[in-house]
Order: sequence, then C-alpha cells, then structure tokens
Amino acid sequence: MGDKEQRLAELTEQRDRTVAEIARLQAEARAEIEPASAGDEDLVDAAADIYERSKVLSFIQRLEEKVEQLDRAIQMVEEDRYGVCEICGDDIPPERLEIVPETTLCVRCAQQQEARAGIRRGGPPPRPRPTRRDDATRED
Repeated sequence: MGDKEQRLAELTEQRDRTVAEIARLQAEARAEIEPASAGDEDLVDAAADIYERSKVLSFIQRLEEKVEQLDRAIQMVEEDRYGVCEICGDDIPPERLEIVPETTLCVRCAQQQEARAGIRRGGPPPRPRPTRRDDATRED
C-alpha cells in the first residue's frame, strides 16, 4: 500500500469513527430527552439536564465540523495536495499532520483564521477598564 493509499485509509477510518461517535451521542441524547420530558423534575434537576444536553449537542457540533475537515483532507489527498496549506501554500509540518491529520492549514494560517472567526463572532466582550472616576464614586 502506497503512502497516498495509507493516508486515505487512515483519514477514512478516522472519519468513520467520528461519524459513529456522532450517531452514538445523538441516540444517547434522544434517549435522555424522552424520559426527562415525561417526568416531573424539580427546577434544579431540569436545569442540570438542559446544561448536560447542551454540552453534548455542542460536542456533536464539533464532531460534525471535524467530519467536514476530514472530508476536505481526504479530498486533498486525492488531489495530491495533502500536507500543503490551503491558504499560503507552505508545507504543513509532518508533526502537525500526525497530531491533527484533518488539518489543511499550517499553524500560522490556522491561528489567523481562528482570530478572524473570533472577531466575526464577536468574541468575548471587552472587560471594562476602571477609571479614576469609577474609583472615586464607588461606595464601599
């Protein structure tokens, strides 16, 4: 088996495992939602359940994004472009590909893209900076 075929097999296997994990989590979430909606829970238990479900749904969303990235990486292997950054064209270090095989960006471009995405989403709100006036009018 050549390097290209081996990489395709590895990425496809990882994609299949990720899709199976998504299906498992979705089934688990459905199984938890049905009994919870039928019973009488106190507000604390209901809030805890909602929080746990939102964590699971968020994890599912991240796994779905990973599947999309794996699909893109598989496409790049098929086009003989795997290991080359889609943005700048530099080689992606083999160490990075070992750790994050679905990546199609070098570290620099990935960081820039994440920074831009944080700005578009608004990112965390800026912390208000205390001013001397705030300090002078504060009641202790």
